[in-house]
Amino acid sequence: MYGNAKTIATTLSVFFISFSLGCFAQNDAERSSQESLSRFIDAVNSNNPAAQKDYIRAHYLPGFLEVYPVEMHYATLSRLFAEQGKLERPSFSQPEFSDNVFHASAVVHSDKTELWTEITLYFAKNHPTQITGVSVINADFKTVPIDTKINTNRQLKREIKSLTKRLEDKGLFSGTILIANGSKTLLVDSVGFSNKRYKIKNTRTTKYNIGSMNKMFTAVALMQLIEQGKISLDDTIEKFIDSSWLAPEIAQNIKVEHLLSHISGLGSYFNEAYENSPKDHYRSISDYKPLVRSETLKFNPGTQFHYSNTGMLLAGVLVEKISGQNYFDYVRQHVYAPAQMVNSASFELDDPIPNLATGYFPNPMDKTQWKENTYRIPVRGCPAGGGYSTVDDLHQFAQALLANQLLSEANTEKLFKVHDNLGAHGYGFGFEVDDTAETTIVGHSGRFDGISANLDIFTKNGYIVVLLSNQSAGIAPLRQVTRALIHRLGTPQ
Repeated sequence: MYGNAKTIATTLSVFFISFSLGCFAQNDAERSSQESLSRFIDAVNSNNPAAQKDYIRAHYLPGFLEVYPVEMHYATLSRLFAEQGKLERPSFSQPEFSDNVFHASAVVHSDKTELWTEITLYFAKNHPTQITGVSVINADFKTVPIDTKINTNRQLKREIKSLTKRLEDKGLFSGTILIANGSKTLLVDSVGFSNKRYKIKNTRTTKYNIGSMNKMFTAVALMQLIEQGKISLDDTIEKFIDSSWLAPEIAQNIKVEHLLSHISGLGSYFNEAYENSPKDHYRSISDYKPLVRSETLKFNPGTQFHYSNTGMLLAGVLVEKISGQNYFDYVRQHVYAPAQMVNSASFELDDPIPNLATGYFPNPMDKTQWKENTYRIPVRGCPAGGGYSTVDDLHQFAQALLANQLLSEANTEKLFKVHDNLGAHGYGFGFEVDDTAETTIVGHSGRFDGISANLDIFTKNGYIVVLLSNQSAGIAPLRQVTRALIHRLGTPQ
């Protein structure tokens, strides 16, 4: 389903048990945790079921194994090796203490996937060598220990082209990457096939399905109407959305700002009814009503963060109701046109659109090793995702945002800011936000079977990176390494 950046990094297992406080020196914790992490990595790399199960029995706290049996932990280790292969070049962090527990992490590299993975082990202070929790995620770019010295854009281009070629050779990336600084394009590189059946190569003008990146366009469109005073962030949505969409007792508690920041309590229309329905049925926004009208709240609106495709779909309904225009027409006229995005739209897939990439997801049981996603995706995208664009169009979109051509500076900042009072983690209004003292990145990602896409706008140093792929999970290593290198590069030279 269309997802955000957080879901690209797969958490294989996260377990936690708390125990009573014991005496344990910090330098002892550092030594023992590194030894424990090294043993964990060795167990994964052994790819030996018997050895992995013996390791778990010997080094996991018995109480932990009572709650989560050996077979469950073995599945984590075996799946990690199956996905990443041998884990190498560990970089260890200092242990972090909290009350009666501590944890430590190692970032490791996979030659198989070119991805850096963060492994975190948890311990009780009175059982410092026995594991009470395990977390395995894609490493944050700020923790990736890349040795390469990057001082110039030329070096950045060389490193990324080399990585792109390696990923292509391994069958891990099919798509296009664009790196720019402001209006200046530094690199455009395309590899793989937009259509494997007919051996049509990806190019700079290939139109890729961008998944959830459409949420940015929906947020901009709705914020334009807010800017015009036609609706406010504080309005509840029952004023505009009737019972054919959502029960009134639910709609009357959801505000516009809840939809834009994923704190509405709503879930996703990618449900059983969607899975069992013909995908050529979804051509207009109203076609999604049967998937939405029976939704219930997961929590009271405004109290928690939960990524919601249904919420952003309803934001698009608001755009239609308030503007009086068809959603797709409004976005084309008020977002794409002023940003000079000439190759972007929610195309109907049974129209003969030129340069349209077909999406592919792995299918090891098939002789081709791939399946087309044609029968998995709606025939037309919607406000929550599924439209198409090119790397150049998304570069244009980023520039238009930064130049305040789509919204005032104040309202553009609202899109780019995590609103602490709303409790939306890493999310502004329709935009993912990664904000630190050194680097601020805004944009959005998109994923689905045969779809992997991302826009990164580095607001402090002007870099813009567009990654579009027509393979599942196709951009993860490039996104991670490109972020890490630009973070180290700092001000362009």
